[in-house]
Amino acid sequence: MTTEARNAIEVLAPGGEFILGPGCALGSDTPDTNVDALIEAAHRYGVYARMAPWCRKPDVPTPRRKGSIAGRGWDVLGIGAVAVDDLLYVDAYPGPDTKVRIRSEQREGGGLVATALVTVARLGGSSAFLAVLGRDELSVFAIGELERAGVDGSRIIRRAGARPVHSRIIVDGHTGQRTILYSMTGVVAPRPMRSSRQMSRPAASCSSTARSCRRPVMRPGWPGDPASRWSRTSNTLTNPVSTS
Repeated sequence: MTTEARNAIEVLAPGGEFILGPGCALGSDTPDTNVDALIEAAHRYGVYARMAPWCRKPDVPTPRRKGSIAGRGWDVLGIGAVAVDDLLYVDAYPGPDTKVRIRSEQREGGGLVATALVTVARLGGSSAFLAVLGRDELSVFAIGELERAGVDGSRIIRRAGARPVHSRIIVDGHTGQRTILYSMTGVVAPRPMRSSRQMSRPAASCSSTARSCRRPVMRPGWPGDPASRWSRTSNTLTNPVSTS
């Protein structure tokens, strides 16, 4: 785990503004040793010489301030989709034409942008989420999870029929391996920003506005992302692997 985290830092951190995290979500069955290794790697290899005040002393959170886009009151504003993951734990992954009992179920919030915003809030920074969601069960859950974590959801736009990405994740109880079945039905969000030419118009407009205000712009990366040289660390974190 340490090696994979160090590789991600060495590849992506140069230039600043890189956030190291577990990816879309951190499952409750993730081994503590893997989480500890990721944190240790971040402290050992991933500290910038110049950091935001709220990053320097995570044990002494900075009071959050209510802000607005015009007033630039947040440290980080995230724009994109949020996910709701329903984890289904089974003894072993089912084969074709079989019936398997679900041993336990758990619902968690996720999504690359949302996870980064929660990280900022927990470190004592101020963060806000801008997205399009509805008033359905999944949207209510996602917004509630973000706000409980300290993320400002006042800029979320409500629209009938809109909802988060919804994933059903089958977790093999013996190996810890996961199979993700996801639905994009009702999702209203900018497409992944793989390059400036491939940005959707809303994403490009937001990016242009931020840059005109001299605000840094970041895009999420994920395993298998063709625009990123990092492709393994997020998957590695949830598997019982060596911490060296």
